[in-house]
Amino acid sequence: MKKVSSVTVIGLGTLGGFLCDSLSKIESIKKIVAIDYDRVRRKNIGESIYPSKYIGSSKVYGIKRIINFSNPHVEVIGMKEKYIEGKTKLPYSTDLVFDCRDFIYDRQGEINCRLFITSRYVILDCRKKVVYNYHFEGTYNQKVSRLDLSNAANIVCSLVENGDIFNILSNEIVHKVELDYASRKTHETLQEKEGAVTTPYPKFIDLEDSLEKLIENNKKGNVKLFLGSRDSSLMFREIEKGSLKSAGDVVSSLTRFVDTPFATAGFIVVLHQKQKETYVELLPETGAA
Repeated sequence: MKKVSSVTVIGLGTLGGFLCDSLSKIESIKKIVAIDYDRVRRKNIGESIYPSKYIGSSKVYGIKRIINFSNPHVEVIGMKEKYIEGKTKLPYSTDLVFDCRDFIYDRQGEINCRLFITSRYVILDCRKKVVYNYHFEGTYNQKVSRLDLSNAANIVCSLVENGDIFNILSNEIVHKVELDYASRKTHETLQEKEGAVTTPYPKFIDLEDSLEKLIENNKKGNVKLFLGSRDSSLMFREIEKGSLKSAGDVVSSLTRFVDTPFATAGFIVVLHQKQKETYVELLPETGAA
């Protein structure tokens, strides 16, 4: 997996400011080129990363101070000028170039990803050579809070840190990520649990939510068990088709699987149902915060 060590961010107003701060927390990133010609204004404070003491200062100065205070190992190179693709000379060639300006401009190829927020989604537009009929200043079509902006920046940074950003770029995808995903999933879970009878399984937390589905899916095929998340599991086992006929069978199978010395109070059961397979992640209740 390719590690990102340097990034350019154009536009340091709302999303761009939060993005710079979040990028500076990625261990592999050692250099950030931050570009903006504007100053921090009083009207921007409510939706930006800048505290009021930076009012009147350039956004470049503000973002350098913010990052250097919390992440002094990251070199921040500021450019206080208006960026024009194909004309503005970047001081360094970086692994990624993000455009977070509040304007719609044509793109030739230097910019890797245009970032913006619309209708409760953060959009990563990774198309090349984009031409618009007219250019205009961007505005939010729904209220966006500082928490929304921080969340959007963290979503982008997670794609940078795990390398998925390069798959998106190579395919020139317009990638859409819902800002309210966690809230929506919480509401769905609460609706599913409404009126449900809870069966106590102290060692296997939330197992009652998955019991019937596990048994039903095991009638159709094998069920895979992972200790920890699937992508970084500590152990793996497969339950043969038709082995789970009752709640007792499920508890016995899970108990045998985790019957090894392990520093945990219990396991949180997460059932995944795909078209071609069913698998269970048993997440150790380690207490680590």
